[in-house]
Amino acid sequence: MSGIWDDVLDFFESYPYLKTLAIIVGFVMVAWVVDRVVTGTLTRLAKRSQTEFDDKLVALLHRPIFVTVASIGLILGTYELGIDAGIERFTVLFVRTIQVFVWIVFMSRFMKLLLGTLRRHPER
Repeated sequence: MSGIWDDVLDFFESYPYLKTLAIIVGFVMVAWVVDRVVTGTLTRLAKRSQTEFDDKLVALLHRPIFVTVASIGLILGTYELGIDAGIERFTVLFVRTIQVFVWIVFMSRFMKLLLGTLRRHPER
């Protein structure tokens, strides 16, 4: 079994762009699975409550979870390319900026949801 994996790894070492593509595609698939597992679990927990707040919160989490995991693959793929250090640094910082932006948008929507919920229930 290890002989097959050694052959696959040797193949990818010969083609760095293909290796990078495999890393990115692999992380996109992992991101999809992680998103489904996390949000699926949280959805089942949210159904136990009687409020809509947690249902909406789980819906807001889809994009940040997926983007975070997928962007890790983009960063790792960038490191595997072996490109110029300046371009590599710019690319990694750009991807991290996208991560931060996605989470800022999530927090903004979360705060809007939270404040809207509190406004509708002044006794809480």
